Amino acid sequence: MAICRRKTRSPPSLAAELVRLKVDVIVTSGPTPTRPAKGATSTIPIVMTFDDDPVDNGFVASLVRPGGNITGLSTLSPEISGKQLELLKEIVPRLSRVAVFGTSTRRVSAQAFGETELAARALGVKLQYLDVVSPKDIETAFRAAGKGRADAVLMLVAGFVANSQRKEIAELAVKNRLPAIYTRAEYVEAGGGLCPTARVLLTWTGALLRMWTRF
Repeated sequence: MAICRRKTRSPPSLAAELVRLKVDVIVTSGPTPTRPAKGATSTIPIVMTFDDDPVDNGFVASLVRPGGNITGLSTLSPEISGKQLELLKEIVPRLSRVAVFGTSTRRVSAQAFGETELAARALGVKLQYLDVVSPKDIETAFRAAGKGRADAVLMLVAGFVANSQRKEIAELAVKNRLPAIYTRAEYVEAGGGLCPTARVLLTWTGALLRMWTRF
């Protein structure tokens, strides 16, 4: 087993090293290491995690039939977003206005918001969409949520911000006294509120087993 966490090395050089070592499988966390791993080999199986939209990122052909040597997990599932809003309503019965933090540059975030809108109409909840495409947008979004008198926050933020700023996002939700529901359990571990999905790391084993059945 080779574990590469050397911050002084670039992802492409680490990927090249793993290929030279002839490892049996490469496990990546997020699109940043997945992209150079994909470029370094088309034969070694790659299992990716923490990727909100592997299709949009160009790693797989589709979620049903990924093709090639890459498989793994999509960490933002549009179809569960409506269920998340329903769960928020159960936890906060007085819920009438929800601030939805999304990322307009990510296709999967827009799809998730569409599902949320359907649920909101059924529940009689008003949504306030707030765009978060870079770290500097986070505090601005929370201020806007406060001004909009949001009762809670539903987090659909995707991409780099979701991976790198979850601690800040969780802390700001607590600071602003806003109940929050997230798409990933790592937000909860960082101090956030609620996440109905399984912790991503615990699903790596299943992804690995599925990969091995293909090779």
